[in-house]
Amino acid sequence: MLLSYLQEMLQWDYTACLSLRLQNVTRMAPSQFPRISLIHSVLGLLTGLLIAGWANHSSAQPEQPPQYPNTADEKPTDNIRAKKAQSAPPQDAPARVVPNPDTLTQKPNLFNRQWIRDLDANQYVIREQAQRHLTEAGIQSLAAVTQTARQGSLESSTRALNILLAWSDSTDAQLRIAALERIATLANRPKESSIASGLLSDAREQVALQAIAQLGGYYLRDRQIHGINNLQIVIGKNWQGGIDGLEHLAHIPRATTISFYSPPLPDDALDDLSRLPQILRIELYGTDFSPQAVKKIKESVSSRNVKIDERDGALLGIRGNVAVTEVERDSAAFRAGIQPGDRITRIDEHDVANFEELTARIAKHKPGDTVTLTVLRNKEITTKKVTFGHWGELAPNKRPIKEGRKNAKNTPLMPKKTYIERR
Repeated sequence: MLLSYLQEMLQWDYTACLSLRLQNVTRMAPSQFPRISLIHSVLGLLTGLLIAGWANHSSAQPEQPPQYPNTADEKPTDNIRAKKAQSAPPQDAPARVVPNPDTLTQKPNLFNRQWIRDLDANQYVIREQAQRHLTEAGIQSLAAVTQTARQGSLESSTRALNILLAWSDSTDAQLRIAALERIATLANRPKESSIASGLLSDAREQVALQAIAQLGGYYLRDRQIHGINNLQIVIGKNWQGGIDGLEHLAHIPRATTISFYSPPLPDDALDDLSRLPQILRIELYGTDFSPQAVKKIKESVSSRNVKIDERDGALLGIRGNVAVTEVERDSAAFRAGIQPGDRITRIDEHDVANFEELTARIAKHKPGDTVTLTVLRNKEITTKKVTFGHWGELAPNKRPIKEGRKNAKNTPLMPKKTYIERR
């Protein structure tokens, strides 16, 4: 009977079991149990109370899974689930925590992979953050972004393309050219690919022109060759690029005239000029190239009708036809008082009938030579003593430098951004 009472107490509510227990005990006659039965009943009652309390505690707290120590008995599946639970964001979090871009140099591949995955995340905020971080990462993310632009989903590939478009407008020349090269290879984006192919040439040319200027040369609008966008590249005595620096000329398709004004270059420098198809004129003023090297370059470009102009390097600093039309500031003519409208009729004892003869006479002199010019001004004849300067002596900022193309209205521009239907 005591055992049945204990079973009832385990199954029923604590209050109901206690009430039933007391009723049964009071109904039992003394003849049905010995004297110590009351003591046994009390002990049974206490045992029932303890068991009921334990049962209530167990029902209030669900059973916890066993904790496996870090030994050979440890369950690997439980570890994996625990790690995923720790790394998973809370369900009510507005956005996931994105890796800090300041530490990109430590683990660039890890962060790039995470950001690439986030380009296709369900939350708009996460996609925007990933696109911004990849854009800021720059050249380190180039390969991953390009692959996503080619093979990603509509969402991720469009965002990857927008990253490349942002880089194509970067002030970093290396990043800009690299982005345009990648966009030009995107078969799934024919419009942007076509535009990028056209812009690549201009981007490479600007980089080459900047390199020429940094190495001591300069460039200006070509006055000898007709054409709005033609350029004259001047390699003077301040050139520091050597023969290797001349390789930049191959990336300047508008360079129609190459001018060597007393540059510190050996004969081998002329060999590179024969491989430039855009060259139409070569000026060799005051150079130390040997006659054999000059003859060789003349023969190599003779079939292309390239004009080669040789002079000893003396510079007067004027332009004109019959009369002087322009005097360059700080030139030998400017210092001697030559003015626009003057007509030079004699150099020392030699008469000159036109500007071509004047140019030929000057070409026979060296920088530093002093001559006497006979000048006709307002029907009056005067004489001027002039000490010739040398070609390339004028500072580039005092010359009409050509920065970009004119009349390029029909040239398509790379779009700043490509849009798609947002999810």
